[in-house]
Order: sequence, then structure tokens, then C-alpha cells
Amino acid sequence: MASRVVSSSGVGRDMGDANELVVRSVLDDAVAQRAAQPEGSTPRKLGTFYASCMDSGAVGPGGLDPGRPWTAGWGFGRRPPARSSRP
Repeated sequence: MASRVVSSSGVGRDMGDANELVVRSVLDDAVAQRAAQPEGSTPRKLGTFYASCMDSGAVGPGGLDPGRPWTAGWGFGRRPPARSSRP
């Protein structure tokens, strides 16, 4: 029996790709123009947020440490309690 090849193209895929390009363009423009936007405005906040998300160089040295105060109660990084050897 021959294997069937399924294409990953079509109208839905094309629309998704086009939407991704539009969103990326809007975000890149927000980053480029954020300094010219009024303090506290949505475009400035959006540009600043997206720029900080994309700044992988700043994330590397600090690792997860800067976010730990906000996630302290979530239980990440804790070891689970030791299991009893009894069944």
C-alpha cells in the first residue's frame, strides 16, 4: 500500500501565513515608532512590550531570576516530596 502525502497548503494555511505577516509588521512598526508615541499610549506600550519579548540578549544573562518574585507561589523549580517505599 502506498503512503499518502498530505499537503500543508491551502486557503486556511495561506490566510494564516498572511495574518502572521500582518501582525509581525504591526509589531515591528510599533517597536520602531515607540519613542515617538506619547508616554502611556497603547502603541508605545505595545512596542515596548514586544521589543522586550524579542530581546533575547537581555534574557540570557538574567535567566529566570528577574521573574521569580512574580512566580514564587507557583511551585516551579521545587522538588516533589519523596515517595514512600510502602505500597
